[in-house]
Amino acid sequence: MARRPANVPPPHPLIGFTQPLPAAGDHLIRIVVLLDTKSKKWGFFEAPPAVVTADDVDDVPEVPADLEYPFYDQTEAVHAALEARASAGNQFRIVRDRGSGRWGYHEVSRSVHLAEDAIVADDVQFPFNTVADATVGALRHLEPYWGDPSTALLIDGGVAVPGMPSNARIIGSPGYRARIDGGLYDLNRSELQAVHERTRLRSGEQARETAIEYDIPLGQQVHAFRELYEKLWPRHRRKRGSYPRVNDWLDQMMPSVKKRTRERHLKTFAVVSSDDWPDMVTLAEEEITGMESILRVAKAFSPPRTRRKKVRTPLKDRYRALRAALLGRRYEEGRWLALHYDEEDDDDAPAGSYTDNEAE
Repeated sequence: MARRPANVPPPHPLIGFTQPLPAAGDHLIRIVVLLDTKSKKWGFFEAPPAVVTADDVDDVPEVPADLEYPFYDQTEAVHAALEARASAGNQFRIVRDRGSGRWGYHEVSRSVHLAEDAIVADDVQFPFNTVADATVGALRHLEPYWGDPSTALLIDGGVAVPGMPSNARIIGSPGYRARIDGGLYDLNRSELQAVHERTRLRSGEQARETAIEYDIPLGQQVHAFRELYEKLWPRHRRKRGSYPRVNDWLDQMMPSVKKRTRERHLKTFAVVSSDDWPDMVTLAEEEITGMESILRVAKAFSPPRTRRKKVRTPLKDRYRALRAALLGRRYEEGRWLALHYDEEDDDDAPAGSYTDNEAE
């Protein structure tokens, strides 16, 4: 994992700069905390330094006419911006007044930086079960710089944890992924039931907090119970009548949650833990406040494909036609019929694709 850059420090998602950053003196070190959507484990990496070109310097974005510049140096402006809270989808841009040389900040759209934020280091490991554990790991990685007033330690996508150094700041947020816990898949039946019961008792009333504290964790618990079911009764070892059906088993494991509710929570968890979720949030035209809005945004992002069901020849008619062709030694006809029936069974195959290819 890369160590502290020697010269140019990187910008970060909540703050942009209108001119090159200093090569020495003030430092910004950005750590990105992220979720592995396959294992549901958490990891972090140190963002590489950004290369600022002359074009970036000349292309100064529009600055509000009434912007004040109350700060004497850049680090002071950075820390002040980190104390403020940007609107949804926005970030703060740090700017310098060319006349007075003083610094200020203002709010801009974050969309222009999405492509840069999407770059992830190739060698990232995911050893942590929760985002809090990953945040602690990131802070330990930065321990040599704790308390250094000239260095801002930025944890992008982490959460506040006890004992954070004074120069560390949490930027961004894991949002609805905050309660995803990779450790659930290591629990046995009774341990997973105990976690589920604690989650149920802790469920709140406010929509957004309910989604983070209850809806998403409950969906992951359904997923973890399903994974445990597959471990207990693998498909290749199942015998008729010797194993429970999955929904009957889930009724026993989660008696307070009905089947339909389970499926909705599971679908919501699948959406939030997917690779596409950050793009869904960015492109959403509505504020995401809970499970209902999550499912609406997912449906708009990837609408279900309407498929016209093909008309299939009944099995008895297929048998009769193939038998007549075989007994009549009309082998080419029998071959064409077999391909035609295969095409009927392939929902994605255009009409004539099987038989036309054979004719060629």
